[in-house]
Formats: sequence, C-alpha cells, structure tokens
Amino acid sequence: MKSGAPGRDYALRITGGSQLAGDVCISGSKNAALPEMAAALLTSEPVRLSNVPNVTDTALMAEILTALGGRTEREGSMVLRMGHARETSVPDELGRRMRA
Repeated sequence: MKSGAPGRDYALRITGGSQLAGDVCISGSKNAALPEMAAALLTSEPVRLSNVPNVTDTALMAEILTALGGRTEREGSMVLRMGHARETSVPDELGRRMRA
C-alpha cells in the first residue's frame, strides 16, 4: 500500500481474489468541517461549504450555530448565515453532546 502527501491523489493496489470494479464516493472530513463551520461566526457574509459529511458532529455543530442565532441550510452544500448571531454561549445541553 502506498499513499501520497495530504491533499494529493493516491492509489491502492490490492492483489488477490476476484477482480473488482466500481466507484467509491469519499465524503469530506468532519475534522476539517467543524472548525470551518465555527469560523463562519467571524463574518456576516454567507459561508458555503461543500463536501461536508452528513454525520452526527456536523449536524450538532449546525444546531449549535442555530442556537447562537445563525441560520444553516443543507441542500448539497452547506450554507451558513451567521450575520444575525448574537448569543455568545453554547447551550449546556448542546455542549454536552459535542464529542472532544
């Protein structure tokens, strides 16, 4: 198995058994998406993020941003509108659900 540097294309060669064919869609990284979502708080302009994985942590972050007064939309890409966010504290119930 050989992998390239982060952000570069790489390939895996697997030998044995029956020949396989097909495509696999790889979703984005939640560990990259979460800080990008939080950074949307720094601007009043809409922020559009593509390839955000649909996992519990990104859904919870969207709930947190909504609780802070922002708006989130998810139709293909994720659009965050934080221009009306005025709250400064994450509700305890939501904060407890976020994993470290």
